[in-house]
Amino acid sequence: MGASNKNRDGWVTGSLAELPACPPFPAFTDFERRALDSIAPIYGDREEAFRAQVANAEVVDRINTVVGFYTRVKVDHAKCSPVPIHLGGAHFDVEGVELGLHIILWDTDGDGYLETIEGVGVVENLLKDVDLAGLNLVRLTLLG
Repeated sequence: MGASNKNRDGWVTGSLAELPACPPFPAFTDFERRALDSIAPIYGDREEAFRAQVANAEVVDRINTVVGFYTRVKVDHAKCSPVPIHLGGAHFDVEGVELGLHIILWDTDGDGYLETIEGVGVVENLLKDVDLAGLNLVRLTLLG
């Protein structure tokens, strides 16, 4: 089962911390998995190390913010190596989501392990009443 609001200290605050967790747990949604797979080549010679992090990560929380989402992950450090988590930007066309979603990867500790996947759109109430597990990635557009 996903995280409770008590487990969100240091991750999200305010009204976001009160939002319900969105399944599935501990798996990525199909959209998240396909987005991470599409992003992996951006890491060049660290692509396989990034893929190993994804393979050894489990989702511990997911929040639908209605303008996007946050997915918190825990990577098993013993099974993979650090990667500089940086992404200038990746935008995904998403079936049924006006103007798609921009994906940002976060490593707030700076230890080289993925911590949060943020999906954000530009349309107000973009994901209101949307089941995040049902998002369908259409294509990736790299941003400069």
